[in-house]
Amino acid sequence: RVGRQEFGVGGFRLFDMREGANARNAMDMVRVIYDRPDGWSGGAFAGYALREGNASWDDATNYDYRLYGAMVSRVLGAGGTAPKLELLYANTDRAVTPFDRQVAGRDDRDTLSVRLTGKVAPWDYEVEAVKQWGSFRDLDIDAWFVTAVGGRTFPSVKWTPRIALRVDVGSGDKNPNDGKLNSFNPLFPQPAALRTDLGFANLVLVQPEVTVRPTPKLTL
Repeated sequence: RVGRQEFGVGGFRLFDMREGANARNAMDMVRVIYDRPDGWSGGAFAGYALREGNASWDDATNYDYRLYGAMVSRVLGAGGTAPKLELLYANTDRAVTPFDRQVAGRDDRDTLSVRLTGKVAPWDYEVEAVKQWGSFRDLDIDAWFVTAVGGRTFPSVKWTPRIALRVDVGSGDKNPNDGKLNSFNPLFPQPAALRTDLGFANLVLVQPEVTVRPTPKLTL
C-alpha cells in the first residue's frame, strides 16, 4: 500500500487515526501487510508524518518527521476469545520538538511495544508494555509506559453492564540535569478531547470503568 493513508496499530495508543475527531490523522508512507489464516499477521512500514494546514486539502508531507518500523501478531489458540500477542517496533526521527523546559531539538526515538489481549468469559483483559530509547539533542532517552485493563461483563443483567479497572503508568523526567530524558512520548495518540485521561507521559492513573448498553445500538 503506497500513498497518503490512515495508520492505526494494536490498542491505538502509539498510532491512532483519531476516529471520531474533526481532524483525522494520516501519513505518507509505504506499507507491506500480510495476514495468514493460521493466526499470524503483521507487516512493515516507512514514510513521513504530515504537516497539517488550517484549511481543507492542504496538508503537506512533513520531511522533518520520518518513521519506519514493523509489527507482528499471533492468535494463541482457536476461537474468537483466544488471546492475541502483538509486537511493534518503530523508529521516529523528528528534526525539532520541545519537551517541557528543555530546549527544542532533534528527537530520534526507538519504541518497542508488547501487547496481550483476550477474553475468558465473562472476563476480558488487556496488558501493554512500551519501552523507548534513543536520543533527544545530547540527552539519552530512557522512557517507558505500562497499561493494564481487566473487566467483567454481566450478560444476564439488564443493559449488559461491564465493570472494569484500568491502570496506566507512564514515565516522566525526574532530573533535568542527569543527561537523560525520561519523558514517555505517545507518538500519534488520540486527541485530548477523545481520551479519558490527561495524557500518557508522567502519569499514574487508576481508573474504574462502567459500560452499559441500554439498546443494541447505544453504548454508554
